[in-house]
Amino acid sequence: MGVVGVASALLARPALGAGPVTGAAQGAPSLGGKIWDESGVLRATERSGLARRLRAEAAKTGADVSIVLVQRLPKHEAIGELARRTFLERHLDASGPPQVLLVVAKHERRAALETGLGPAGIVPEIDARQITRHLAAALESGPVCQALEEAVVAIANSVQATQDRRRPAPADPLDAPPAEPAPTRPRQTAGDVMLPQPSDEASAEDKPAPPPPHGRSLLPTAAMLSALVVLGLALRRRRRATLEHQAAKPGRPGR
Repeated sequence: MGVVGVASALLARPALGAGPVTGAAQGAPSLGGKIWDESGVLRATERSGLARRLRAEAAKTGADVSIVLVQRLPKHEAIGELARRTFLERHLDASGPPQVLLVVAKHERRAALETGLGPAGIVPEIDARQITRHLAAALESGPVCQALEEAVVAIANSVQATQDRRRPAPADPLDAPPAEPAPTRPRQTAGDVMLPQPSDEASAEDKPAPPPPHGRSLLPTAAMLSALVVLGLALRRRRRATLEHQAAKPGRPGR
């Protein structure tokens, strides 16, 4: 069996002491992710502490982070290709919470992240490069378990930040469309003149008076005739008084 076949066989079975592989391997991921230590670098206490960290971060973000540790990279296979292949072999692409797989090659001190969604995954590509670069540096200078815990925390922070960015923003009242004006009645026209249209709420006192009837009024004519009659009577009375006065004078015969 070649190197690739040996690595595939190692990745296909659970690590010693890791217990049965449930959840992700059965297509129903459980909250908290999994740890597959094929390199044997983690002690039992370190594995337990790392598992608690995975569960705590998963409870905060709702995303599972799983870890695969291998002693060496398979021949002619890059760390990113190994991560993508392992993601599918472990059935982490099954329905359930978002999945993040961290693959670490101990001998080469290389690491890769896989979400199964490419650049649209829950961990942006820029964050993934920064996390794996920091993890590779930490593997050279410190304990493996501590470096893995720091990487898990960084992954969880990136997941939380991505979820916050993708969460719809609350509606802004200033962005609401303006209220539509109430419908108005069409204005009546008389020729080219616009007549005001009274509103429904207008009272009887506010309503405009009806237009005057068509035709000429007879009141001015009647008033003029009355004035002429009164003037004629007055002139007649004055003339009669003048004649009576003249007739009353002596020496002049009356008419």
